[in-house]
Amino acid sequence: MDYCNLNKIIFGIMVVVGFSSCSTSSVVVNIQRPADITISQDIQNVVLVNRSRPSKDNLTSNIVEGLVTGEGIGSDRKGAEYCITGLSNMLENSERFLLKNI
Repeated sequence: MDYCNLNKIIFGIMVVVGFSSCSTSSVVVNIQRPADITISQDIQNVVLVNRSRPSKDNLTSNIVEGLVTGEGIGSDRKGAEYCITGLSNMLENSERFLLKNI
């Protein structure tokens, strides 16, 4: 094989790689909207309770799950705290509801 044929083969491979890297793809994302929930007008006082803390019985399985899925230590707890904080901020700014036992 001479030098000229080797250059043609390398050029051909580069052209194929170049064209294949220029292809586009599309991603379809389905987004669900929250459920319509109506709360009775009689309800004005709200108490938030964080019931998402893992029990001591499931400690081993939670650690194994975290290692397998690659989630960070305490990310479940942080996510639950952010949800509670966001909901409590929303309820504190509401004129309708009174947040108790913050």
